[in-house]
Amino acid sequence: MGAACCTCGWGHSISQVMRRWTCLIFVVTVVGCASPETGSPKNASNLPDLPDNREEGLLLLMADRRYYDSFTVGSIRLDNPELGVPLASALGRIGDSRGIPTLQTLLVEGRPEVRREAAFALGAIDDPEVVRYLLAALTDSDTETAVWAVAGLADHQVELARVAKSLERLSPTEKWQRLSPYLFRFPASQILPMAPEGLGIQHHEVQAMVVFALARDPQLEAVDMLRSQIGHRDPWVQG
Repeated sequence: MGAACCTCGWGHSISQVMRRWTCLIFVVTVVGCASPETGSPKNASNLPDLPDNREEGLLLLMADRRYYDSFTVGSIRLDNPELGVPLASALGRIGDSRGIPTLQTLLVEGRPEVRREAAFALGAIDDPEVVRYLLAALTDSDTETAVWAVAGLADHQVELARVAKSLERLSPTEKWQRLSPYLFRFPASQILPMAPEGLGIQHHEVQAMVVFALARDPQLEAVDMLRSQIGHRDPWVQG
């Protein structure tokens, strides 16, 4: 005779019982999840819609591979204006000159946070064409956008005097609030002639940034200016 079949108390094989219980559990689950009126899954209409992040995923992929795709950029720019920040960020990381027109548009039309990212991204692209857009951004209504423009111009080795001239239409305090945070990125020889003006601004943060720029690459000509700030009441300005 063949091997005896292992059975449970009801005379059925264990495998048969397991199959029946599996089917029963499945049926109970389906019935329990269905509403009595429609038979559709219970509360299905109350489930939140999942966000569609495909465009952001494409931007991340492009940025990671440093690959510029004009079709993707154009589609996102036209169909998803809310993605201005990640679009500008991706174009800056890619660093392709073909992204300049899109960044220039974002720099002019975008919300403040978009304009900031666009200014930063333009500064990261190694192309002299971006200089004119960054110079225009110096007088943006958003101070932080202008600050990033100053940083980009310093990285593109634009002379400090040229940058300062583009800010002349603003008040002296506003001019130096935009100029001072990244003043240290300019050559010391360009900072020295302008430093007395910055130190004369009655704004402690501006004065502290000018002192930092002078002290970062110490020059003999800067010694007297730095000494004059030792007694300043703000410790950040004292250095």
